[in-house]
Amino acid sequence: MRWVQASRIKKENMGNEPTELNFWPGGEKYWVSVEKYFTGKVVELGGKREPGISLVLADTGETLRVAATGQQLAAEKENHLYKEVTLRVHGEQHLGTKALRNFRLIQFSPRTTDVDEQELDSLWRKGRVAWRDAGSAVGWVENLRGNQ
Repeated sequence: MRWVQASRIKKENMGNEPTELNFWPGGEKYWVSVEKYFTGKVVELGGKREPGISLVLADTGETLRVAATGQQLAAEKENHLYKEVTLRVHGEQHLGTKALRNFRLIQFSPRTTDVDEQELDSLWRKGRVAWRDAGSAVGWVENLRGNQ
C-alpha cells in the first residue's frame, strides 16, 4: 500500500513541537461519488469534442469545468451563457482531503424568485407553534451546546 501526504498540521503546543504530517493511504478507493450544487456565472458553454460548461463560482471566483453531453446542452430552452445559474452535478470527492474531481452535469436547477406568500405564512405559523415552549432561541442553542 502506498501512502500520500494529505496535509500538514502544525501542533500548537508551546510552539516548539515539530510539524506533524498527516498521511492517507493512496488509491482510488478513497474517492467517493457525490452530488453537489454549484452556483455561478456560465462563461463557456458547449464544445465539439468535449462539450461542457465553465462556471465561475459565485462564492470563490474559482472556475469549474463540468462535463455535459451535447444532448443535455441542446435540450435547454434558455440560453445560460453569461448568466447566473445553479448546476446539479455528479462528481467524486476524496474522503481525506475533500478534493473534488470529474464533474458531470445532472441538470440546470431552476431558479425562481417567486414566493408563495400563503405557503410562507403557513410555515411561519408552524414554526411559532413548534418553538412556543423553547423560550429564548439563544438559550436553547446554549443548552444544546452544554453551556447552561
